[in-house]
Amino acid sequence: MIIPQFPELEITIKLFKNCPKESFPPIDSNFGIIDAANIYSSNVLYAAIYKAFIESKYLKMRTKNLNSEVLLSLYASTNIGEAFRQIGLNQNTTKNIITISITDKNSTSAIDQNINGGECVEFNDANLAEVRDVEKIKSIYKLNQELANDEHDLEDLIVNSIQLRGI
Repeated sequence: MIIPQFPELEITIKLFKNCPKESFPPIDSNFGIIDAANIYSSNVLYAAIYKAFIESKYLKMRTKNLNSEVLLSLYASTNIGEAFRQIGLNQNTTKNIITISITDKNSTSAIDQNINGGECVEFNDANLAEVRDVEKIKSIYKLNQELANDEHDLEDLIVNSIQLRGI
């Protein structure tokens, strides 16, 4: 996937289901690894990617690379360590992970298609709905239970919080 405003960068997103923990890629890999239970929809992840690109363009990145900047953009505060613990892999990570690779358009590096024992499925809202943990997501984004009952409203609240954080 390529975002028109950033044609030099290519984004590869993969959703892996039912991965044994021992098959998770190393945390220091050249791509971002996210617990899929923490992602409400594809729009939420796309908003975080776009925000990371903007931060990079204006030299405001707080992490070492775009992949980790996406994880930070997904979190409700600017605490980098907490963002990695809450959004990235940890001891409570489910068997479902999302991998993100942001590379130069001419680069040949890509995410390995075969995480041992995991099933690579299409990254879309239907597959995310099967693996997301709505209560955990509401907790991460500190959303009031009464405000966040409607599916569309919840997505809007999360995307807006991602885009407005740090302004």
